[in-house]
Amino acid sequence: MKKNAAALLILAALMLGTDILSASDKKDWVARIDGETITAEDLNDYFYAYHSAVYNVPFAEVDKLAADAVQAARNPLLKKKTFLEELIKQKLLYKKALAEGIQNNRDAKILMKISEEQTILQFYLRGRFRKEISVTDAEIEAYYLATKEKMGTMPLARGRDMLKRQIYQKKSQEKILSIMEELRKEYKVEKNEASVK
Repeated sequence: MKKNAAALLILAALMLGTDILSASDKKDWVARIDGETITAEDLNDYFYAYHSAVYNVPFAEVDKLAADAVQAARNPLLKKKTFLEELIKQKLLYKKALAEGIQNNRDAKILMKISEEQTILQFYLRGRFRKEISVTDAEIEAYYLATKEKMGTMPLARGRDMLKRQIYQKKSQEKILSIMEELRKEYKVEKNEASVK
C-alpha cells in the first residue's frame, strides 16, 4: 500500500511538470485531453521517470524490467499502453481537481510541499547511492545460498536481479543511517519536544 501511494505521489509530481513537457513536438502524439497533447516523448519521459523511481533503477534498466514476464505480470504499468491509460486517468482527475481549486486547499499545499521535498531527496539519495553502493556477484551468490530455503527451486540465474535489488535495498537503508549521522554532525538540530502535542 505504501509503495502504491508513493508511486501515485511520484506520478502526480511528474504531472506537475506538464507545462515543461508539453513544449515538445506535437506531431508524434499518443493522446489528447481537452486540448492538451501527450506526445510519445512525453509518455516516455513519464514512463521511465516513474519506473526509475518506483524500482530505484536507472532509466536504462526499465526496459529490462518491462521485458521480464514475471515483473510485467506483477506490475501491469510496465506495459506502455496500460501506463498511458493510467496517465490519461491521472490527467483527467488532475484537470478536474484544478478546476475545482484543490490546489488552493491548505492540506493540498502541504502535501505538494512534502512531495517536492521527497522528490528532491529521492534524487539526491539515488545519485549518492549510485556513486557509493555496488553489489558484487560474490555478494549475490552468498545471499542466494543464505536464503536458499526462501528461494525454493528458483535457480540463481533467474533470481539474480531480484537478489541484487534486495541487497542494494539493504545497503541503501544502512547508507541512509550513515548519511543521517553525517548530517546531524554537519547541521545543528534542536528539538523542543515540550511543544509537540
